[in-house]
Amino acid sequence: NGGAADAEPKRTYEKCFACKNEIKTKVLESLGTQWCVTCLVCTTCGKQLGPDAGDAGKVYEVKGKPYCGKCHEAAAAPVETADDKAAEAEMKKLLAEAKAKDKNAMSIVELNKVYAADDELEAKKAESKIADDVGAKS
Repeated sequence: NGGAADAEPKRTYEKCFACKNEIKTKVLESLGTQWCVTCLVCTTCGKQLGPDAGDAGKVYEVKGKPYCGKCHEAAAAPVETADDKAAEAEMKKLLAEAKAKDKNAMSIVELNKVYAADDELEAKKAESKIADDVGAKS
């Protein structure tokens, strides 16, 4: 017959998350999406990832991107942004202004150091008193 009714249905393929092309070879499932073998690589170093890459091919995810074991820790480390730097500069400026007005002004970090030293001194006094009390009872 050879009519349109006898034609085989067109095969559909998964699309690779990275390159968006149809995957006509092995489909790799990772990070909740499908990847072609050539696209599932570490975002930083380009190392092949996935089951065919062995244990070294384990996929680590950082912000939806694939990383190898070696690169994922650096990728996951917090990054100081321009806003962070601006906020830190503003805090330093405010502390400098406060110290200019009052020589005894201290930052939170400086206050915490004072409190920690004071707590340590109090602990030593308490230990000394206990030692004295024990020595007096002997």
